[in-house]
Amino acid sequence: MDAETSSHSSAAMATRGRSTLLIGASRDIVVCRRVRDGEVWISVAGVLDYATRDMLAVAVRDSLAERPGRLVVDLDQVRLLDASAIGTLLRMHDLAGRCHAGLRLANPHGIVREALKATGSLPVLVGSPAEANRYN
Repeated sequence: MDAETSSHSSAAMATRGRSTLLIGASRDIVVCRRVRDGEVWISVAGVLDYATRDMLAVAVRDSLAERPGRLVVDLDQVRLLDASAIGTLLRMHDLAGRCHAGLRLANPHGIVREALKATGSLPVLVGSPAEANRYN
């Protein structure tokens, strides 16, 4: 484990006492899960791309197995989002719908927001402006 991964893992594990569970970590990404106000929140930090998208997909599928009413994917700490990851987010959104759960993104900003806008997926994944403001 390199120094960057170690520091991300330590930071994620330090929040475990506050009901946050480290789902996975690599050199490029950290994925954590917590329940907040009755909703399941999956927080992602780092690069969300072809090499890391499966870690997020597993976290979403595992969370949907618990049948939450709403699942929120927090992208506040994502510094890069590629087209394959956007495709994964759209597939997870569809899966959530089939599981009678809502999936929304929270805190997409900067280059991440621009990528979502460019692909036309921002309104699908974030929802209405009122819904977007609820999570930002």
